[in-house]
Amino acid sequence: MGIEYLDLYNKSKLFIDKGISKRNETDMSEFLLWASLSLELLGKATLAFIHPSMVVDPNESQRIISRMWLQEA
Repeated sequence: MGIEYLDLYNKSKLFIDKGISKRNETDMSEFLLWASLSLELLGKATLAFIHPSMVVDPNESQRIISRMWLQEA
């Protein structure tokens, strides 16, 4: 999965579309699952919009440094 804003945003839209398709069923648990996953990705997309290094695993310090360097260049 990419950590770019548009990648995360589009995946969030895909997840909410899956959730909406399950909304009218009697069991709401699948709708709630897709909705929560969509909201998580939407939050990450917002952080990635500010700066991509905000959604990188902090244990991978090399990736953080490379993302910060690519953003500044």
